Amino acid sequence: VGPGNWPVLYPKHAAPNDPSLDRKGGRTTSNPWPSSDWIAFASERGFAATFVLVLALLMMTVQTLRRLRYAADVETGLLCAALLATLASAAVAGVFDAVLLLALPTLLIWATIGAIWMPDPKGAGALTEGTRGTIATALLVICGVGVVRSTAQVISMSFYAPRKPAQMRWASRIDPGSYRTHLQLARSAPTRASRCSHARAAHTLFPSATAPRSLGRGCPKT
Repeated sequence: VGPGNWPVLYPKHAAPNDPSLDRKGGRTTSNPWPSSDWIAFASERGFAATFVLVLALLMMTVQTLRRLRYAADVETGLLCAALLATLASAAVAGVFDAVLLLALPTLLIWATIGAIWMPDPKGAGALTEGTRGTIATALLVICGVGVVRSTAQVISMSFYAPRKPAQMRWASRIDPGSYRTHLQLARSAPTRASRCSHARAAHTLFPSATAPRSLGRGCPKT
């Protein structure tokens, strides 16, 4: 369904009595992601990306098992055991909960793996220094875009004040992808045209939610 689209599309297929749906929110999901890393990866990143991730984890597991078997000292054996425990706990916990979907556990898990994992010496030097620099630069740019996006959302949240329409309009301009802001403005905007506009925007973001359809009843289709 594409990254971030689980809460948009899941309500369309959910059973009427599905306990993961928020009735107060007008048939929206209680969480913005499924309570399973692997379901989320498959549904939002696709089977190909999920398969590549599984292959990477399996590769690290096999190489670490080999190193554990032929460990030359206790310290190397303990590091291998710690890495295997980290990989196993992330994989198992991810079946039942969102682990790698959340920032803090993702940082802890991948930082631990990166600090402990010892790559196969045969594959060392496969990437040139220039290639590694290009990859690092691309990652920094992507992270920078994410920081800008997250900062805009935080600023929008600081403007969020249901009883102050002017602030709410600013919040909507700063973060036009906020369903909650559009829904509130669909209820409280000073003009009917504005209320209809925000009701349509909320419906576009979450087409299966009942609240925007109810608030937009009687509004022009365009």
